[in-house]
Amino acid sequence: METKFKGWKSQKYGNRNVYFLSTGPDPRGPMPGKNVHVVIYDTNGNVIRELYEQKGSCVEPGYVDFFNTAKCKPSVHEYEIIDADKDGKQTVLATHTTPFDAQNWLKANFDEWVNKHSETL
Repeated sequence: METKFKGWKSQKYGNRNVYFLSTGPDPRGPMPGKNVHVVIYDTNGNVIRELYEQKGSCVEPGYVDFFNTAKCKPSVHEYEIIDADKDGKQTVLATHTTPFDAQNWLKANFDEWVNKHSETL
């Protein structure tokens, strides 16, 4: 039987049709990808809510010299955690510059986001 939902079913909220299209950059995760991307489906398989991370503005430009010395440094960008509804309206929920900050925000707020936007089957 083919499922109408794409992605990896959340172990904690699978009964609410919460699926991960990407679990982030950790290669040990079930759906590794560049950034976290979570969707909530309705019972017909339509996406009703999305939570994802996107690259924002450059906070501090990087520097690379010709000899690639220790003076080189990567640029620092803001990343935003976005909540999007089924109509495409986007809301920035958080802004951070390190993956650690993003992970902390998700740990503190993911359960609340799911409870607010998911359907109980």
